[in-house]
Parts: sequence; structure tokens; C-alpha cells
Amino acid sequence: MTRKAPPALGKGLYKRSNSFVYSIFTRNIFQPTIRTVSRLSNMSNFTDHLRPSQPNGPEILARKRAQTHIPVDELAHHLLAQDGYLERQARILRIVEQEPLFDKKRQANLSREDLFKLALARAKLLRRLVDKHGWDIDDYKMAETLVDDVSPYYLHLHMFITTIREQASDAQQAYWLPLIESFKIIGAYAQTELGHGSNVQGLELQARWGPGSKEFILHSPMLTASK
Repeated sequence: MTRKAPPALGKGLYKRSNSFVYSIFTRNIFQPTIRTVSRLSNMSNFTDHLRPSQPNGPEILARKRAQTHIPVDELAHHLLAQDGYLERQARILRIVEQEPLFDKKRQANLSREDLFKLALARAKLLRRLVDKHGWDIDDYKMAETLVDDVSPYYLHLHMFITTIREQASDAQQAYWLPLIESFKIIGAYAQTELGHGSNVQGLELQARWGPGSKEFILHSPMLTASK
């Protein structure tokens, strides 16, 4: 089921002394009016002074790799060169490396709430990069892989849009896909209820079609139908 995404908030800055990087967004979801870095608190964190015992992990890996006689570049080309994978990887990596928002050095001590906000900010930035650089879906998936974070839009981009592509009619695809790909609507997956998990036949949620608004109205008739 789908419903229209709510209007973008006029501002979405989360501001606290120990916050990481967030943005203020105008009603145009993907164009930030301000990109600001809220520095961590001046109070020193004990983890800032911790150092791994030597030799550390990267040094061990570098030593082991230096000892091998396997031609790494040739092996990579043999395994991954098809469909322009390596070229795409190098091209996208140069772009995401330049974005401070993707830096993971200072996120280990963030709260769960801050991690949610950080993941959302990163997902929005990835979507803006799609428009800025004209990425196709394979470019976007490569960027997701390189950023290696849990995107709040994962279901929208991998499950929702796939369902429309594979199950919708030509007319439905012509109408819905441009809206989905441009993020004018956001899809989600909602099955589990308070009183029902994988028991699909027992689900109580009702999806009522509103002829006037031309939208599905999701109705939970009782507490156990709550999502």
C-alpha cells in the first residue's frame, strides 16, 4: 500500500553539543539551505586518547598482503571487471570520500537517536549526489556499498520500487515509477502488528480507498492492529 509522503519539514537541524553532522532542509527535500558541522563538545573523551596495541590491524594486513605473490590487480580485474564494476567503484569512491558526512571516525559514541539522525542525513546526501552527478541505479547501489551504513530509504529503493517494477502494469509503472524514483513519494513495508507477526491471515489492518483524496487510508480498528 502507498500513501503520499508528508511535506518536507521546513527545518530538520538536530543541535546538541555531542551531535555529529546534520543539515537544515527547505521544503525542497534535497536542497539544504545550510550544511553545518556541529562540533563535538570541548570536553575531552577518554576514547580520543586510546591507541590500539601494535602492530595494529591495518599494519598486519599490509604486511600479509606484501608477502603474497598473487597479482592483486589482475585478480580483481578477473573477478570484478565485468559490467564496469571496478571503474564504477573508483569513480564513486572519489566522490563519497570528499563528503565529511560519511566520515565514521567520530560516531562510535553517538546515542541511538543520534545514529538514526546521522543515517537519515547520509541517506539524503546520497540522494542529492544522484541528482548532482547523474548517477544511475548501479551507481547509487555502489555508493550505498561504499558508505556502508543502514539507510532509512533501503526498503523504498530495494523492496518498494522492485515490487512496482515486477508486479505493476505498464500503466501503473508509467505513473508510479517517476514519483518513486524522484522521491516524491516514499514507500515502506508494514506487516507486523502488535498482536500478529508472520500470521498474515490474522492481520487486522484495513486499507480503505478514499475516492475523494484518491489515497489509501490505513485503519487499525483495534489495539492489536497497531504497527
